[in-house]
Order: sequence, then C-alpha cells, then structure tokens
Amino acid sequence: MKNIRKVVALGLTITTCFYNVPAIYADNSDGFIQNLFNSPDVPSAPPSQDIPAQADEIAPQNLESPHNSFFGVSPLSLPETKSGQVPIEEAAPELIGQVPGLNPIYEEEGLIGGVNVADLVLVRRNFTPREVIQVNAIVKSDLINSFGFSEPMLKDLIEKGLLKIEVDLKNRAAKVLFDPSVVLGDQPGLAYLFDLLGSHKLPSEIRYQLGQGPAILAACTPDGCPPSPPYFLISGSFQVDGQRLELFELNYMPFQVLKDGAKIKGQLYSVRVFDGPSSIGLEIGEPILIKEINYKYDDENKTIHAQIVYPNGFSVASRDVEITKMEDGQYHIQSVVDRDSSGNVIATSKFKYSVLLPGISPLPSPEGRIPPVAYVSLWMISRTDAEGGPLSEVRNISADQATVVLPDGKEVPVTFNPLEELFEKTFKVETLSRIFVEAFSLIGQLGAGGTITIADAERMRQVQARLKSAIEVLPRDQQTEWVIKFNEYLNRGDQILATKTLKVVLADGREII
Repeated sequence: MKNIRKVVALGLTITTCFYNVPAIYADNSDGFIQNLFNSPDVPSAPPSQDIPAQADEIAPQNLESPHNSFFGVSPLSLPETKSGQVPIEEAAPELIGQVPGLNPIYEEEGLIGGVNVADLVLVRRNFTPREVIQVNAIVKSDLINSFGFSEPMLKDLIEKGLLKIEVDLKNRAAKVLFDPSVVLGDQPGLAYLFDLLGSHKLPSEIRYQLGQGPAILAACTPDGCPPSPPYFLISGSFQVDGQRLELFELNYMPFQVLKDGAKIKGQLYSVRVFDGPSSIGLEIGEPILIKEINYKYDDENKTIHAQIVYPNGFSVASRDVEITKMEDGQYHIQSVVDRDSSGNVIATSKFKYSVLLPGISPLPSPEGRIPPVAYVSLWMISRTDAEGGPLSEVRNISADQATVVLPDGKEVPVTFNPLEELFEKTFKVETLSRIFVEAFSLIGQLGAGGTITIADAERMRQVQARLKSAIEVLPRDQQTEWVIKFNEYLNRGDQILATKTLKVVLADGREII
C-alpha cells in the first residue's frame, strides 16, 4: 500500500498543481489512475466516463482518446516499473511530500491515505485546467458586456444546460452554444453592443478566436510556478437567419493603453454586419456590407461612444451613438445623431429615462435570484434638427410600438423592429409634416401671383411626388385621412398650374410668355 499511496498522492498533487506543471498533468490521465485500480490491493472504482462534467466546463479526457488534443496537451512518456506503475521519484521528485488533506496513517481496505478511491476519480473528472477556466471567464465577460447577459442569468442558463461553452486550447478557439429558447430582453433603450440599434437576435452559436500573451520564462519555486500566458479574444463570428441572413464579424481590442500602462482588455471595438451571401442566378454572390459599428471606451467604461456607418445608406449615412452605464448596472443609449453622406447633422435624438430606486436593499427571491438595484425605463425620445428646432417626440415606447408626436400635436402610431426602423419611420413622419407645410406655403404663393415660372411648376410637381411617397409610412387607418388632404393640395396645385400663364425667364433676363 505504501507505493500506491505515494502514487495517488502524486496524482492529487498533480491535480492541484496542474496549472504550473502541465506536462505532468498530461500523464495524470484516466488510464494512469486506472492502473491503480487494477492493482490487487485496491478495489475497483466506477468507470470515470459515468461521472458527468460540469455544464460549463470540459473535463479532461483519457490521453488515448482523440479528445486529448482538444486541450493542446501532449502525452509525456514516463518510465514504468515492473508492476506497471510510475516511480514517483522519476515522475516528479519535486512533488514528493505530504498532500494536504491526506493522512498517511490510514491504510484501510478501499482507502488511500484516508480517502476513498472513487472520490479520487470524482475529483479527477471534475477538474478543469486553469487555462480553460480563464477562457471561460473571458467568454462570459464578453457575453455580459457585448450581448447584455447578467451574471445570474448566465449562471442559471449554464446550470440548466441552455448555454454551453466549449474551449479548444490547441486551436486557440472557443464556442458558445445557445438553446433556441434563450432570448435577450426587449427593454427599450438597452444597448446590445453586438448589434447596436439592431434586432439583437441571438444566433445558435458564436465562434471565438483567441490570442495568447507572451510566456513568462522562469523556474518553478516551492511557492509555485509562473502563471501561464494569458488568453484574450481576437475575433468572433456568427450568423442570424431572420427576415434575411445576416453575417456578423466581431473584432476585439486585445490591448488598451490606460493611464497606468497597457492592459489586456478584450473589449469589442468593431462589428461588421453583412447581408448574404446573396444568390445571383446559380452563383453565390459576395456578402454585402450592411453596416459597420466602431466603439470607443472611456477609462472606466462608464461611457461608450459608437459610430455606425451605413455604406449604402440613403437619407442617413452614419449615426453617432452615446451609451452610458446607468443605475441598474447596464448600458443604455443616451443619444443618437443622424448624419448625411457629407457629415451634416440631420437629427439628434435624446433618450430620457425614469429611474426607480428601491427604498430597501434588494433581497434574494426564494429561487435565489437577486433583483436589480434599480429599474430603468425609457419614457421618451426627443428629436431636434441641426439648429436645435423641434422635430418630434417619440412616446409610449414598447418593444415594437411607439407614438410619434409632431410639433402641431398630431400623433402618429408606428410599429418597428428593430430600433433602427423606429428612427427611419419617425424621420418619414417628420418629413411628411414638413412637406405639407411646404406644399401649403407654395400653393399660397402660386395663387397670389399672376404668373409662374418653369421652376415654380417643377417645385410643385416635386412636392406632390414627395407627398405621395411620404404618406406610405402612415398606418393604414390614417392613410385615408392624409390622402384626402393630399388630394386637396394636389387638385389645388393642378388648378393653379392650369390657370396661370407660364412665364419662362431666360439667362439673359428676357421673359417669354
């Protein structure tokens, strides 16, 4: 029993010191432990494959299995004794010694150092390498920061098996798998960085590419070994199949220069969204870039500035978005500035929230869930033009409905999904209101004079065309009312054009009636 106890002590020592001596851990495999079970002095233990690993962790596998390469660990050849066991002095002489928690006095049947052999297998199977734990941590951090999950929500989903994280250290990759039942909240104004102002629909899986910092070359000491090179996120990708197939490319900032020096941050700094791949006849066309989002963080990450560029945008070519972490600990949109292709401001939208702070400290629910420290709800979006003049107010905002209130008090209900569509429809409603004012003024001017120019006639036709196009954004139950009003303007304009004498003014000043 003496040799067996020493070898098992080595097994536990390796288990506790794997991070610092990964090569030793490679030989602490199920097969190595099984050699102990095959000893005539030790009773058999249950097969290790019947013991499940934790939901969000990946238990190391037998070195003989193909899963071993998943951890990037290669087998270490150690000499064997005639009995088939590894001599402890040759395996790791520096690890010989008393293992905390093991008492060498007890040598009862089925016990090694006072510990049940089956329990040793359970410890072995539930053990996760430090590198995997680190990658799990940075992936979870990104799910919180970029995808809007909370820590309690992630813990709950992982425990229920609705979210799984897989780590491939050999290929420096990780993958997140979502159950179809997992959806993000639809709280208006909440900022989801992976698809800012978009539909924030979750994919079935996210694939991450990892980077690793430089190794620290130093010898191990009795106090431990130098830490393994840290991992960080380089990129991510996924696709969402909704109204159209969208491809997402996520790029992360491995290093960020702060006041106290460079640090690995792993923050999301750009997102590229593609529509495609598109089908052209029998050929597959290249994906088309829909939008690109770039992020800039302040030192404490309380405020994030984002720029959204629409390469094929018509009225709006880009948007500047300011995001702030509010009382509930989550990021909320504070303002959105629409710009045209020349960079000129079209409209500025200010988000206004109501914040409810609980009067007492929140207590966990019977299920163990802790309520938020504050409740933040969006109650209005105020929109102004480039000069600060009022355009509209968006009220009664829910997940997919809102009411646009024009300066004259007229209310126009709109439906939207995502938030970008709310801005587009609000802009059209505002444009419709301005067109009617312009048409009324133009018709009045044409009716007052005795003659009109070709330019006047062209302006009239343009206003009529814009009126007809703008009305299409209205809800069906309101279109009739606006169409009647439009026809009045249309008929009035046609009458003026038909009854007035057309006067053409040439470049040299001559007039032709």
